Amino acid sequence: MSALQTCRLLIVDDSPRIHEDFLKVLGADPAAPQDTDELEAELFGLTRKEAGGGLGFEIDFALQGEEALRLVEQAEALANPYAVAFVDGRMPPGWDGLETIERLSQISPELQFVLCTAYSDHTWQEILDRVGRNDNFVILKKPFDNLEVLQLAQTLARKWILSQMVNQQLNTLDTRVGERSAELRSANEDLAREMSERLQAEAHSQQMAERFVKAFDATPMPMSILSTAELRYQEVNEGFLRLFGLRRDRVLGHTPAELGLGPDELIRRTVLAPLETHATVRNLQLRFRHHSGGERITEVSAELFDFGDEPCVLMVTQDITERLALEARLRQAHKLEAVGQLAAGIAHDFNNLVTIVMGHAELQLATAELTPDLHDSFQQINAAAHRAAGLTRQLLAFSRREPGTTEPLALKTLIDSVARLLGRLLGEHIELQVTCPTDLPLVEANPGEIEQVLINLAVNGRDAMPRGGHLRLIASTYTLEASTAPDRPEVPEGRYVCLSIIDQGCGMDEVTRKRIFEPFFTTKAPGKGTGMGLASVFGIIKQHHGWIEVDTVVGHGSTFRVYLPVSLRAINHARVVKTGAPQPLLAATVLLVEDEAELRTLAHRILTRNGFTVLEAEDGPGALALSRQRAGQIDLLLTDVVMPGGLSGVELAEQLRAEQPALRVVYTSGHNEDLLGSTVSFVEGVNFIQKPFSLGALLNTLNRALAANA
Repeated sequence: MSALQTCRLLIVDDSPRIHEDFLKVLGADPAAPQDTDELEAELFGLTRKEAGGGLGFEIDFALQGEEALRLVEQAEALANPYAVAFVDGRMPPGWDGLETIERLSQISPELQFVLCTAYSDHTWQEILDRVGRNDNFVILKKPFDNLEVLQLAQTLARKWILSQMVNQQLNTLDTRVGERSAELRSANEDLAREMSERLQAEAHSQQMAERFVKAFDATPMPMSILSTAELRYQEVNEGFLRLFGLRRDRVLGHTPAELGLGPDELIRRTVLAPLETHATVRNLQLRFRHHSGGERITEVSAELFDFGDEPCVLMVTQDITERLALEARLRQAHKLEAVGQLAAGIAHDFNNLVTIVMGHAELQLATAELTPDLHDSFQQINAAAHRAAGLTRQLLAFSRREPGTTEPLALKTLIDSVARLLGRLLGEHIELQVTCPTDLPLVEANPGEIEQVLINLAVNGRDAMPRGGHLRLIASTYTLEASTAPDRPEVPEGRYVCLSIIDQGCGMDEVTRKRIFEPFFTTKAPGKGTGMGLASVFGIIKQHHGWIEVDTVVGHGSTFRVYLPVSLRAINHARVVKTGAPQPLLAATVLLVEDEAELRTLAHRILTRNGFTVLEAEDGPGALALSRQRAGQIDLLLTDVVMPGGLSGVELAEQLRAEQPALRVVYTSGHNEDLLGSTVSFVEGVNFIQKPFSLGALLNTLNRALAANA
């Protein structure tokens, strides 16, 4: 191979910008030193100087597969073929990358192909079915590194050149063999010359075998060579040893079963048996055990070949354990997001019904004519409505994307407060042990929601220990570093506080562990739990930009670890002055806008009983018409945010305030305020009241709004 050579490259991509990127990467000075020079020198017996710099490239571009086909046909006709073609996986509206490769390979069988894809266009099996067992085909995953592209181009171009040289040598050798055979029949000296050439060929083969071993050791991909007869390792490279944490002297001469990697029969059945009929095995998923006891999931590709004089199998083993774990977490996140959206929709409709039940119960309880039995019944109805309201709040917490209000929070103070409550809540048969350092950093959190997390996890641990035991709550710091952050791409690297809740209970099997954060999933007996406790915990922690982990073993308890990001703010020690509920303002006129008829009737009844004048409308257009009839007579607008009729509560308020700037507005909704998609700042108890609401909460919010700037 000469020190400087030029190969033709073809870039097939429907984006001119991608053409420019390839030109920048591959159009460098070929005389510059390349990292592959030393390997070339070893493979071909050259000095480093003889190997020279990298290859030069003559680059052509095509926007579609049809254009690429014409260029390849012209190149073949001129006996100036392309060496390597980089083909994009998707090139609408013409052929896709696979069809382009299929057509180009029919014209130029020796052409080397690189399919640039994000693995989202075709499955592995589809690619194999269409491309077949093709040694001239490589997949480059997007987004790719410039060095990776340059190395692929250099390596494949050299492979193409080597292939041309080998073919030429084979043709030459065939001719010479024919000539030598004719000469052997006529002269003994021709026989001696032929024997000498054969010996030289054997020496060359030996040199090539030695160079193969060097290349085998140099590749980072885990590779191994096993004898087909006894399935014993004949050779392994450094990548294989790193993957399984083994030493070379411990591996060679032993079978996978003897090393504890897995049963030999599994490899015979899944690798050797298919090789007898298909010649190659590609991307076969197998599980191997690490020497430390853990399990690694791998993709194996294999081929039969002769290593020395013994039939062997060459296996390439790619570790995909982390990739599969990341894909599983991504699927679970998508699943929980879909469930959360459904939960929010259910909670909205349910809140309207609970508001009606709660409101009518409170109206009846406010009357003096009730008998003791009726009074007790309405109290039970009201209590049940409040419990239902709590369930919808859990649903909304699960579906909420951001915490309501966060602040720099000293967890030790909150943990000490919760510990006193848990002492009564857990019972005498549970011993609570709290470990919390005094110098624990602040976290950015909502105190009420973190308190709910701790109580839910503590109660969950108590229920797992019906016969009693120790429940430990441990706070510590944790740093998510760049080396481990890719395992959790949904959270940034940095400092976190870890809250560990450890019980000595019954533990969980793997099937249960994978479902514990699903809404309404519970292992408790009917009536003992709603299945929303851990789902709410998951939602709250996600809102706080943290994460939760679970370690559990059946019969040996469970450990829940909650990670919360450290706050970058300081605690604001300014005192908040709380004022009492404003006094009712008489003669106030309220425009009530609510599309739920029964809820509208209830609100009308509550407000008129408390001295308000009420005007009703079932949607935005009706409210606009009524407001213009009573121009200047309306003091406050009480409106649902989400309504039919093409006009939301926020849009209604904007139009009315344009006509009456002093109009007070109070919004109400069964949705979370952060899911309403509005630029209005909703503040509970000031300009917003969450359904379901009590009679007192409604009156206090309206009076507070009327008193503002009065």
